[in-house]
Amino acid sequence: MLSNVANGRVAKPDDNVGLFLKGNRYWHTDSSFKKVGAKASLLRSLEVPDSGGDTEWADMRAGWDALDAATQQRLEGLVAVHSYAWSQGLVGGIGYLKAAELEALPPVQHPIVRTHPATARKNLYIGRHASHIVGMEVEASRALLRQLVEDACQPPRIFRHHWQAGDLAVWDNRCVLHRGHPWPFEQRRVMRRSTVAGDGDNPWAIAAAGTSGA
Repeated sequence: MLSNVANGRVAKPDDNVGLFLKGNRYWHTDSSFKKVGAKASLLRSLEVPDSGGDTEWADMRAGWDALDAATQQRLEGLVAVHSYAWSQGLVGGIGYLKAAELEALPPVQHPIVRTHPATARKNLYIGRHASHIVGMEVEASRALLRQLVEDACQPPRIFRHHWQAGDLAVWDNRCVLHRGHPWPFEQRRVMRRSTVAGDGDNPWAIAAAGTSGA
C-alpha cells in the first residue's frame, strides 16, 4: 500500500510515513536497491486527492538512444552502487524501516547500461537509488548520474497520468523510470501497489514464495 493514511489517520508530511512517501517524488525504478530489481509494477488508485498526485514515467530505452556515441561508449561497462539507505536517507525517511529491515538491504551493484532480455534493446538503469559509480570519484560520479537522469527524463520520453479512483497502471521496471508528484498532504491518497519479482537468482522472490504456501 502506498498511502498517506495510516491506522485510519492522515499522516503528516514530516513524520515517517510522509518522509517515506517523499522519496517517491524522485525518478526511480522499483527495487533497484535489491540484487534483482522488480520486473514490473502495478499501481491502482483507491482514493485520490482533489489535485496533484500525478505519476510520470520515462522511457530509458529512448533515453539511451538519445545519447551521443561518445557518451554511450563512456557508459558501457560502468557499474553503479544502488543503496536504499542512501537514497531514502536523502529525504529523511529512513526511520520508516526497522534496523533488521535495513540490514536486509545492503548496497548492491548494477550495470548502468543493460540489455532488455525480451527486446534486446539497450537502456539506462539509473534513478535515485543509484548512489555512485564504482571506480569513479564519488561526487563526480553522482553528478554524472544526476545529469543522466535529468537528460533522459525529458519530452518526448515521458508520460504523465492524472489519477482517477479505480485507475490501474502497469509498467516494466527494467526499462522505465517513474516518479510521483506532490499533492495537498492533508487530503487522502490511497494507492495499492504490487510488484512482479525480477527473473534469475532472486532471494526476495524465493522468500516470498516460501511464505505464501505455494
